[in-house]
Amino acid sequence: MGCERFVTALLVEIPDEDRVLRVISCGHPGPLVRRDGRVTVLHASRPAPPLGLSGTRPDDYDMDTFAFGAGDTLLLYTDGLIEAQNTTGCFYPVLDRAATWTWECPRTLLQQVNQDLDSHTGKTLGDDLATVAVQHTAGLPAT
Repeated sequence: MGCERFVTALLVEIPDEDRVLRVISCGHPGPLVRRDGRVTVLHASRPAPPLGLSGTRPDDYDMDTFAFGAGDTLLLYTDGLIEAQNTTGCFYPVLDRAATWTWECPRTLLQQVNQDLDSHTGKTLGDDLATVAVQHTAGLPAT
């Protein structure tokens, strides 16, 4: 096994006072957001190369700002999700599958992602995987 000298990263800020996400992408897959019943990928306008392959000055990184309001849900994931393959070598179709998931509860969303991925891959991953789901709850009734 070789030693990688770089890492992709996605820096995400969710400020309390604004209904936005601030994102810096360093070669990392864009997160998914569900807003008003639609799931979209948040693409960086000018992604930086992975860490270890680029500069270290603040000017080397561009920040994108995306709307993130009450009821919106964000799904962050590593490339282990989009690079997961089934027995015939087909990659996991994350955006197609995302439309079938329940996004109202972050915990349920993560369970569905894991179950769906296990079904696609036969519970065999070729890479590490991490997922995080965050829902903006300001203004939503407590459950």
